[in-house]
Amino acid sequence: MRPHRMDLLHRKQPHPQPSHRHTRPNGSQRTGRRQGIHHRRALRRNPNRDPPYARTPRRLRRGDPEHARRARVRMRPIQHVPQRRRRNQESIIITTGVHLAPLQVREVRRILDGDDIRLETLDQGKRIIYLELPDTNVTFSFIASVFYQCLFETLVRKADAKPDGVLDRDVHCMLDEFANIGKIPNFVRLIATIRSRRISCSIILQTVSQGKSLYRDDWETIAGNCDSQLFLGGNEPSTTKYISDRLGDQTIDVIETSETKGLNGSWTRSTRKNARKLLTPDELGRIPTSQCIYLLRGIPPFRSNKECHLKMTNIRNPMIPNTEAVHNP
Repeated sequence: MRPHRMDLLHRKQPHPQPSHRHTRPNGSQRTGRRQGIHHRRALRRNPNRDPPYARTPRRLRRGDPEHARRARVRMRPIQHVPQRRRRNQESIIITTGVHLAPLQVREVRRILDGDDIRLETLDQGKRIIYLELPDTNVTFSFIASVFYQCLFETLVRKADAKPDGVLDRDVHCMLDEFANIGKIPNFVRLIATIRSRRISCSIILQTVSQGKSLYRDDWETIAGNCDSQLFLGGNEPSTTKYISDRLGDQTIDVIETSETKGLNGSWTRSTRKNARKLLTPDELGRIPTSQCIYLLRGIPPFRSNKECHLKMTNIRNPMIPNTEAVHNP
């Protein structure tokens, strides 16, 4: 039975397969830039049209050597994108898991569960916050770094919100074992700007090399923003050399004598000026344990005796100067 004409019109026509070879009316193929232009025009007419790289496997199956060569060139960067993206995702997940591994400890989660310190109220009264950290295990030292970062950011934000731009009281941070608490984020910029907000820091190190190994090239900036430095003793070469250079030179008189013996013997004596380190590195390494070197910006250095503040008469003011201090300009 012959189908009706209306049945032919309503019957779904098969979707034409996209041509794999773009040929001109004269039979020549489209290549290069003309082929890309033709493909963009075809996409405007048919948005569901597959891009050339999606049809590349079909071309490979057709066995055309020219299309196979072009397919290898186009598919090489495309095939590596998902694999590279997968590797990046895996590395991000692994790195995140390593950094968040301490949060699996119940005590760490208990510490970070809530805020009972209230850092924004540190300038409203007399308060002392102690951080007790193990000196042999650095697994949880990052908690101290996070604490100091939150402390500085909270106080700086509070000071900036005030009309005068300063806190109500002075806040001082005694950063003992500075090299063992971890690297404080943005500390290089903070130490240069927090003093104007009545926030100060005392950086305590055993050797200068500890600060250089932690902050690299930024350590010179941190040390340059400290107006006073106190050397309590030590024999580490880089530390003694640094303090010796900070002390500067002095002028000394060098007396030279010479004597010639014989029938007509002679004896001469000459005096000349010469420069010498105020204290050489080896002399700094031999200073008594009971003495220290104090350097303050704007005045000559001091060589003073150490004094325990618990034994001082005026216990309310432990920063009073030592009456037995010796001034060596």
